[in-house]
Amino acid sequence: MQYNKIEKLLNDKGMILKHYKSVKSTMQTIKNLIKNNSKCFFVVADKQTQGIGRRGNKWYSPHGNIYLSLNLKTFNDIKDHYIFGLMTALSISETLDDLCKVNSKIKWPNDI
Repeated sequence: MQYNKIEKLLNDKGMILKHYKSVKSTMQTIKNLIKNNSKCFFVVADKQTQGIGRRGNKWYSPHGNIYLSLNLKTFNDIKDHYIFGLMTALSISETLDDLCKVNSKIKWPNDI
């Protein structure tokens, strides 16, 4: 994947991309990053060793997929948080369909 192009695009918008070969959890990594920084981060990992799913479930995260967590500073009410996950999944799905000529599907809450 060409992270340098994505990184430049995000940096131009004031966001930071962090790519790791392996992390315990992208969500835990991003929580550690935002403790001391008010920037928006995109944390991408090739593998998670202790991935966390919904409601704290363990998440199997082998090499070969893309694992991503992001934080956004918004003024929306927290009750509308699900919109961002849906928007992200839809954007990724449509991009994959266009670039890879596939017919991807979205499985709630955010699997593609």
